[in-house]
Amino acid sequence: MLTVVTPAVTGDLTVLATVKAELGIQGSAEDAYLSSLICQASGMLAAFCGRPSFGTERLRQVERLERPRDAILLKRNLQPRVLSVAEDGTVLPTSVYELSGALLYRLEADHRVPWVADRKIEITYDSGYDLLTGLPHDLERACLEVIKATYHARARDPLLRSESVEGIGASAWLDPRTGMEALPPQAAALAAPYRAWAL
Repeated sequence: MLTVVTPAVTGDLTVLATVKAELGIQGSAEDAYLSSLICQASGMLAAFCGRPSFGTERLRQVERLERPRDAILLKRNLQPRVLSVAEDGTVLPTSVYELSGALLYRLEADHRVPWVADRKIEITYDSGYDLLTGLPHDLERACLEVIKATYHARARDPLLRSESVEGIGASAWLDPRTGMEALPPQAAALAAPYRAWAL
């Protein structure tokens, strides 16, 4: 069971000033529209990666162990930082566990040992990036690519993929039933390393 104790302050992967510089926009006439694009593009990337947000959230994960387990996998794996671990209600000292990536190990005499069965383990931890100071640059670039594509496509049919007017016209259309082409290829490639994969 995973509970969000403190949600992310923002899910935005870039800021208005950066977007306006990227698009070469001066003045504030389009600020509201651009701000909505930031929110939409950030949400699209989070959904593409299978994550509710990239921003830092405080989480509480409860594991009821039915059998011994070598390690406990944290359900959120973006730079997790463990704040506390309780076993059957007793807070454990930091010397008896360690985090490696998103795997939490139990220690005994500084050696890894299995977590004992029939125990309730409650882990409180932070996971996510400090937006925008700690955000990887490729995620912000992916967001900007989505915003640029959306902004420049305002006057075009969003389902028209390509059009040729040489001799006889030919048009290629996107299938609106699939979300596979919702992101520009450059944005999808940049965001791909951050996708959450189910085990």
